Amino acid sequence: MIDRRSVLSATPLLAASAAFGATRAAGATDPANAALLRRYIELKNAHDVTHCDEIYAEDYVEHSGRNPSGLPALIKNWMSQFAGIPDVRLTLEDEIFSGDKVVARITYSGTHTRPFLPNLAPTGRAFTFGTIDIWRVAQGKFAEHWDQVDFAGLARQLQPSPPSGTP
Repeated sequence: MIDRRSVLSATPLLAASAAFGATRAAGATDPANAALLRRYIELKNAHDVTHCDEIYAEDYVEHSGRNPSGLPALIKNWMSQFAGIPDVRLTLEDEIFSGDKVVARITYSGTHTRPFLPNLAPTGRAFTFGTIDIWRVAQGKFAEHWDQVDFAGLARQLQPSPPSGTP
């Protein structure tokens, strides 16, 4: 009979995950990357695009497919977010630092007072949605970004309510 523990411990991915978990559990973080993430949250919550060049590389690469790459495109995207959700606020829920990567689980909250989703008129409803963001850091700035956004959860919160008495 095969011992499952020996098979699992021999799996490189699991071994690497275990090593990362041990490092993280010991509190090992890169203070510069932690400060970069905190500055990101601070700038987004202040709706401040004037300092994006402090935290993003000029040739920043966006992998989400929703927005083009580059610092000017990122600034335009932030401005669009702030215009569409004037009271948007980010809350950092979790953070992970490993090498040149920063991973964050973030909750966005705001009020749907302006159009920001296609084909959905403002509802006046408060909403929250989560993201998981991964950045690669180079020379002290975010150089690349990947994310997962809970658009389905957001749409459920903002979809029009059925008329009263409708099953």
